[in-house]
Amino acid sequence: MIGFGSLLLFTLLLISCQKGNEASKKEVTFEELQNKFKQASVKANQLLKSKIPTPGNTGLDYQNENPNPVMTEEEAEVLVTPLIEPSADFLSSYYDINVLEYFPAGDPEIARLGALAIRFKQLEDQGLAVDTLQFDEAIEGLNALNLGIATESVGPDPSIVDCAIDALGIPAGLIVGSAKDMSRKALIKAAKKLASRTLGWIGLGIAIYEFGDCMDWW
Repeated sequence: MIGFGSLLLFTLLLISCQKGNEASKKEVTFEELQNKFKQASVKANQLLKSKIPTPGNTGLDYQNENPNPVMTEEEAEVLVTPLIEPSADFLSSYYDINVLEYFPAGDPEIARLGALAIRFKQLEDQGLAVDTLQFDEAIEGLNALNLGIATESVGPDPSIVDCAIDALGIPAGLIVGSAKDMSRKALIKAAKKLASRTLGWIGLGIAIYEFGDCMDWW
């Protein structure tokens, strides 16, 4: 039989653990997350500009003679890593999404989902939402292209594609509807789809640069 003292000690330990878990959960506001991404995109822009070999070069060299981007993997990792945890915290606190159900801890794709969350929240405030049907079709089309499968249509009508979302590799169409649960549904779909494909550190670094460009952050 468990004595009263042992039971009391167990109860106190349980309460302490629960409080510890609650304390470990960080609430990141939309403004805080947006500022972190803005700072990162500005740094990416400055980095790429510093490597422009000739006037007029955008900093992303996709010419045949040099197909590699000028951002190194180490530079991209330094840029993206500080965005991962805040993205996970915002997705948890605002959209009630546990990204660890879809990605391993520290996965750079969490930052991409965080950037999507920023844009989705902005669209909510504008009375818009992501068309999740076209969202699915767009991602499937991109997967098909990655596999070398010829397709006639990759996604929605380009005239309704959002630049910032498209910069993250998801050319999703927009529809009228500002409900928070619509954004949450789209983010969960994104997490499930993107868990099987990755841009890697450099791809994410460039995506953050392009995302900031679309957001007019410099």
